[in-house]
Amino acid sequence: MLELKNERLAIRMEEPGEIYRRSRFNWIGIIRQITLDGTVTFCSREASPGKPGTEGTGLHSEFGLNTPVGYN
Repeated sequence: MLELKNERLAIRMEEPGEIYRRSRFNWIGIIRQITLDGTVTFCSREASPGKPGTEGTGLHSEFGLNTPVGYN
């Protein structure tokens, strides 16, 4: 995990291929957590009841502009 931070903001990012290794999203620049002033956090875990495998975390950039590439 990489971390960029200053006195107010901390951003945690994955190393390319560290956790995510599939084809839908770009491996570079996956943001796992953003924290402001040590208390306000963004990028909480997503949960979709009854849909296993949809619990994403963070911000990802997707390859396709109109349709996702490699994801049906």
